[in-house]
Amino acid sequence: MIKGHNNLLAKSSTLSIINLLIILFFCTNCNLPDMSEPTMGMSYIYGQVYNLSHPGPVPVGWTPPPFKQVSTIRILNNNKNLLSEITTDSTGFFDYAVNPGTYYVSVKESPVQSETGPFVLRHKGDSISIKLYFDNGMR
Repeated sequence: MIKGHNNLLAKSSTLSIINLLIILFFCTNCNLPDMSEPTMGMSYIYGQVYNLSHPGPVPVGWTPPPFKQVSTIRILNNNKNLLSEITTDSTGFFDYAVNPGTYYVSVKESPVQSETGPFVLRHKGDSISIKLYFDNGMR
């Protein structure tokens, strides 16, 4: 009885090792984060999306309200090539960890497409707060 139990344990261990090797094989090309640097040393782009849509003329001194809808934020590199798309929370807030560099940002759902930037983060630990605008063209 003990011999059968050890045999079952050996088969289970062999299957676990095989599964682990398969996962490692397929993840050799995965873009895993670099764990050599703590995320506290990363730079951050963060901010909020605001709603530029306003019926009729815009009053003097008018401040756009937050865009209280989940949006997709596009993070572009210095050549305006897409690096990533991230999702805001329900009040339009977002944040994204980046390496130092130059970035542009846009709101994917905005019918009037435009990039905001350039935003230059020179050193690890730098951060920049930005306002993005959702514009449906109805001004």
